[in-house]
Amino acid sequence: MTLLAIDPGRSFTGKGKARQSIGYSLFIESTGEEIERGALSFEELCQKLCLRQNDFALSPYLDFDCGWVISQVVIEDFVNDPKSARGGQRNGTSECIGAVEILAMQAGVPFTRQRSSILGAAKLLADYRGTAKHLPHQDSAYLHGYYYLVDKGILSSKGLAATLG
Repeated sequence: MTLLAIDPGRSFTGKGKARQSIGYSLFIESTGEEIERGALSFEELCQKLCLRQNDFALSPYLDFDCGWVISQVVIEDFVNDPKSARGGQRNGTSECIGAVEILAMQAGVPFTRQRSSILGAAKLLADYRGTAKHLPHQDSAYLHGYYYLVDKGILSSKGLAATLG
């Protein structure tokens, strides 16, 4: 089965690649092997992530890009602070989280929210070498998935392995 990790940023103002602010990473859940990583717009995510009907059991399942049956979703959580400079503005990130959560619930797929504060620890666990001040969305999604898989005991820490030798 497949783990889908999502960094749910959403731009209302960007054009082209600037709108592709939702990062994703797919993993084989049982081994932790990363299958694919990328960034999408909200509209592209809606096209790729959908409910399908199981012909045999007549039950819905969550499908990503016509082929990856999703068994677990991990998504970066977001808390809107009304006192911040963004208070009162539309918040596409929260809308994206809600849309994905509805699909996961309809398909009966476990849905886990993770705080963005785990990214520092996740960088160490995954031995992430990126130096950008703001992580690319797809790398943030990868780190959320990696952290989840280490927490579940499926993967071990690459960063700690290097210090034990």
